[in-house]
Amino acid sequence: MSVGFISIAEENNIIAEEDLVRGESIGIAAALVILVIVFGALVAAGVPILLAMVSIMISFGITAVIGRVWELSFFITMITMIGLAVGIDYALFVVERYREERRHGRAKADAISVAGGTASKAVAFSGGTVVLALMGMFLIPATIFRALAAGAIIVVVISVAATLTLIPAFLSLIGDRIDWPRRRNYDLYAQQHANDDPNDMTVVYSGFWGRVTKTVMARPIISVALAALLLVTASIPYWDINTGFAGVETMPNDSEARHGFEILNDEFSAGRLAPVRFAIEGDHAAVQDGIAELRTALAAETIPSGDGSEAAFLPIPEQN
Repeated sequence: MSVGFISIAEENNIIAEEDLVRGESIGIAAALVILVIVFGALVAAGVPILLAMVSIMISFGITAVIGRVWELSFFITMITMIGLAVGIDYALFVVERYREERRHGRAKADAISVAGGTASKAVAFSGGTVVLALMGMFLIPATIFRALAAGAIIVVVISVAATLTLIPAFLSLIGDRIDWPRRRNYDLYAQQHANDDPNDMTVVYSGFWGRVTKTVMARPIISVALAALLLVTASIPYWDINTGFAGVETMPNDSEARHGFEILNDEFSAGRLAPVRFAIEGDHAAVQDGIAELRTALAAETIPSGDGSEAAFLPIPEQN
C-alpha cells in the first residue's frame, strides 16, 4: 500500500481520467440521440459528432507539441468537454441552415453558399468572442488556469476552422443525402416556394421549431416567466452543494491511498503526515529561549483524533 500526498495525487489523476472517459462516452451517446431527434436524420446527426471528434483529436495533437515546450496542467483535458460543446453547436448551426435553404427551394451550391455567408459567419464571430474571453485567464499566474485557457482556446479555434472548411466540403459531397434515411424531394420544395416573398415570415416560421419561436414571440412575458421558473428550479441543487478542494476525503471508500492516510491520521500524530518546519532567523544563542518556549507550548497542545481521543504534537527535534 502506497501512502502519501504524491500517491493521493496520482490516484486522483487516475480516477479523473476514468471519470472523464466515462462521462464523455455518455455525453456523446446522449448528444447523438438528441441530434437524431432534432434533425430527424442519422447522417445529419452524425456530422456534428464527427466534427467535434476531429477537432478534439487535432487539438490534442497540438497540445502534445506545446507540452514539449511549456509545462501544462492535467486540466488541459478540458479539451474534450469544450470540443464536444462547440463542435456540435457550430456544426448543427451550419447544417440546419443548409437544410433550411434547401427547403426554401435553393439549389445545393446556393444553399451551401448562403449557409456559409450567414451561419458560418456567426460561428466565426462566436469563436472569436470565446477566444478573447478566455485569453483573460492567462493573466492569472497559475498553471491550472493557463492550461484551462490554452485547452479551450485551441479546441475552439480548431472547431471554427473545421466548421468553415470541413462542413461546406462535406455538404458539397453528400448533398441531399444529409437527410438519410429520409428522402426529401427538394425539387418539389423549389416548385412550392418559387413565388415566395423572401420577407414572408410564414416561411421562416414553418415546422415545429418555427411554431415554437412564433409562440414565444407572441407571448414574450409568459415565455420569460416560464423560462425563469425552469432555470430557478434547475438551480435548486446548487444551494445544497458542498464545495471545497479535492482531498483524501473526496476519494472513493475503497481507495488504498485513502485507507492508508486515514490509518496514519488516526494512529499517529498529524506531524507524520504533514510535518511543519520552522525557519528562525537570528543568532543561535540569542534565539534559544524563544525555541524553548515554542517547544513547551506545543508540548502542552493536543489534537483531537477521529476516535474521540486526543494526541500530542511531536516534539521539535534539537537542532545545532
